[in-house]
Amino acid sequence: MREIVANTFWKRLVGLIFWKKSDGPVRLIIPRCNAIHTCFMRRPVDVYFMDKDDNTMMGFLAVPPWRILYYRGAVSVHEELC
Repeated sequence: MREIVANTFWKRLVGLIFWKKSDGPVRLIIPRCNAIHTCFMRRPVDVYFMDKDDNTMMGFLAVPPWRILYYRGAVSVHEELC
């Protein structure tokens, strides 16, 4: 699985919006983050909120477009295309 760290404003803004299923499996890692949106996404994403030790605190599977998710205490978020 390809991993992309969203460590710039542009990478955070664009995220996985333009990724297609044919591009293969991909995980977007968003450091210093505890909330995400799925606006403009073409397909659902799996979302995992992580603690400071990179353990999963909460996971949401197949989150559809146009949703906002927040998890208090999370320090990063991992997104994977479904």
